[in-house]
Amino acid sequence: MTNSRVCDYCHTNNPPGSQKCEACGAPLASLVTNTPQRSTPPPVQPTSPSVDPVKLSQAQENVEKIEEVVQQGRYLYAILWRTVAEAFSIAVSTLLLGIIAGGIERWWLGVLAGTILGIVVGFANKPYWLAAISAPGGVIFGTLFWLPVWLISGNLPGMLASASFFGLLTAALGSRKRPDNGWEKIRPLLGGLGGFLFASLGSLGTQFILTFLRNLVNSLPG
Repeated sequence: MTNSRVCDYCHTNNPPGSQKCEACGAPLASLVTNTPQRSTPPPVQPTSPSVDPVKLSQAQENVEKIEEVVQQGRYLYAILWRTVAEAFSIAVSTLLLGIIAGGIERWWLGVLAGTILGIVVGFANKPYWLAAISAPGGVIFGTLFWLPVWLISGNLPGMLASASFFGLLTAALGSRKRPDNGWEKIRPLLGGLGGFLFASLGSLGTQFILTFLRNLVNSLPG
């Protein structure tokens, strides 16, 4: 590519190496090419995107709603597991009390103890695993605690009192502050109803079985 000397005054192209313009005689001060030069564009400065305050507020509200739904889901999940655990606890513990009461032929004491124990289990607020084992463990411990006394003295009614006491004690121990909502107010009533039903089943069922066995033995010849 051939470079030429361009006159700053008359803009005449002169041969390379010329010191003066051939047309006007003016001194040649600059060397330019006879082809247009490409200019480098200035760097583009990054600009921060504009944020719509309305959309930002809506996004924050959506995040808060999602967090609220997650919290409600966790609460319902905890309620479900605790309800299952308490139902198991009431069923086992009050059924045992009913069986003991039926064995001493005082079914009404078993029903009363089972109803009270069901109310206490429903009123207490514990982790689900602790709620599942507290009352049954107390009833079993109270039964075993009185077993030597029964074997020595033959005092079987005291076993019901011992099992009821330790069952109520362990059901109440470790309870935390209860949330203030409608479900927490219904739980003791449902617990008492469940205790009444299972204690009645245990006591009346045991009495029926004992009565049937006695009649069967008495009907045998000799």
